[in-house]
Amino acid sequence: MPYIKPKIDESKLINNPFANPKFRIHTRPSGAIQYEKHGDMLIPKEVNLEKESNTKVYHLTNIRDLLFIMDSQGRDLFIWLIYTVTVGKDWVWINKELYMDKAKIKSYTTYRKAIDEIITYGIVTPTMYADTYWINPAVFFCGSRVNKYPNNVVVDGKTNKDKEQEDNSLTE
Repeated sequence: MPYIKPKIDESKLINNPFANPKFRIHTRPSGAIQYEKHGDMLIPKEVNLEKESNTKVYHLTNIRDLLFIMDSQGRDLFIWLIYTVTVGKDWVWINKELYMDKAKIKSYTTYRKAIDEIITYGIVTPTMYADTYWINPAVFFCGSRVNKYPNNVVVDGKTNKDKEQEDNSLTE
């Protein structure tokens, strides 16, 4: 019998504990917009963007090194999560039956060991829902972290909140 996803109220999944004030998304200004000349007019140059969603795995030395410390089950589950996280979501539901089938895991204990390992290493942490976990966006994310966590963005050493306060002080 297929494993059925539990009813998840997404409005309750809004406070990812990994997205605390210490979590920073370092950015740099994108630079000038490129223009094309059309007669006497300059119009913004069209760019092509990839259509398929993709998950970014961030280059953190401690995570890279963890991959060699983790058991193969934890490493395999981490790879599975990279491919199953939904665009723009900072949580993931694990269809454990499907995962166990694809990973050829026969024992729930082995599956549980993999879950415990990726929790221990800070890759995910449990939510209030069964088999549903917060992902650590400092490790991996599918979509734009800048859009998801605007208060955690740092541009030129200043957060968006700092810039807002500067802007407000100029208008007071």
